[in-house]
Amino acid sequence: MSAGMAAEEDKKPEEARAFYTAAARQTDFGKTSQRTDVAHAVKMAGNTETARNN
Repeated sequence: MSAGMAAEEDKKPEEARAFYTAAARQTDFGKTSQRTDVAHAVKMAGNTETARNN
């Protein structure tokens, strides 16, 4: 289980979003990945333009 998933389960949305935003950035927001966990990270990061700029 990822730290993001654990934070989701523990009802800690800010912590989960921070983890997923970092993961999305590291994978260039899933541009070249077909992995479902990367897609989930990008989705949970929220608005990708906002996530890219923060």
